[in-house]
Amino acid sequence: MHDPRTAEADLYDVTAYLIDVMQGAVRRDGRPAHTHPIRVCLILRHLFEVTRSELLTAALLHDVTEDMAIAKEDIAKLFGEEIATRVDAQTYVGISESLIPDFDERHALKYDNKLRRIPHWDLGNCLILFADALDNLFSLDGNPDECCRALYRNFVLESGLPALEKRLKELNWTGHLPSTIISPEGVYIGPRPILPIVLC
Repeated sequence: MHDPRTAEADLYDVTAYLIDVMQGAVRRDGRPAHTHPIRVCLILRHLFEVTRSELLTAALLHDVTEDMAIAKEDIAKLFGEEIATRVDAQTYVGISESLIPDFDERHALKYDNKLRRIPHWDLGNCLILFADALDNLFSLDGNPDECCRALYRNFVLESGLPALEKRLKELNWTGHLPSTIISPEGVYIGPRPILPIVLC
């Protein structure tokens, strides 16, 4: 008989690995970098009710190639080919700070790259990106700087989330959709505002 605690135990090991490889890395707000993928995994599990350990693991690891240069092959050896492929789908490598020093321009290219991938993604990859976008909005603490305003006005609200929502509908997703959670006024779970955001 399958032990339901197995997937949970595996996620502890993945989280320990994540914290280890991201040791010392920080986000723009100064918080440890590993806190973001952990929150993405929690959003995937508790908001979208995803229980497949492969998807939750990919959510935990979705930034390790992009941010820490962990090779897809290394992820495959440790966690399997499916997880490595999902992490690779969420990764855009090639926009280094030395090539494109402007932060806004680098991120615009990164999100444009992901936008082109959405029509080809399965439900799992779409939900990981949705959880990633949600956490990035939560992380703004309601007071985004101009870079974040432009990024989310252009990608999240005007292009990325509509494309993601269209793909989720094509895949017959019956859970939360971007338009039911994120609006120009803020982030909502049902009628209740979770985080007001001013993007104008």
